[in-house]
Amino acid sequence: MITFTAYGVPRPQGSKRAFVRGKHAIIVEQCREHLKPWRQAVVDACRELMAGRRPMEGPIHLDVTFYLPRPKSWPKRITEHTRTPDRDKLLRALCDALTAAGAWHDDSQVVEGQTRKALAAGIHDPEGAAGVPRAVITAYEVPHQQVEVA
Repeated sequence: MITFTAYGVPRPQGSKRAFVRGKHAIIVEQCREHLKPWRQAVVDACRELMAGRRPMEGPIHLDVTFYLPRPKSWPKRITEHTRTPDRDKLLRALCDALTAAGAWHDDSQVVEGQTRKALAAGIHDPEGAAGVPRAVITAYEVPHQQVEVA
């Protein structure tokens, strides 16, 4: 099992855009200037924890809470982060970073889990008003279940 916190503003891994230049197809990540530092923060935090440990094998359970900054234009009565970035795109960036960090062999191993978006320093942040943007990640191998054949 691994549990750690990656600090920084969680960024989504957006769609890729392809175009042709001469005889070559070029594929570009659409929001890469903000994505790269976020993914590196996740990789660094995970590698520090994984030092000397083997990657997880088999099916994996992944729980993540993304604590996102509150936009200045939002009134205080808004307590849930219901706008962009999309939860699934945040998760895509995180899973690719965890693969690069060696937490597991491939993010296709993730078979279950929970993902939540919350406001940093909001009412759902356990750090209270001192909360900063981050992601809290827990991952563990799902125990193999014995299947009886009748």
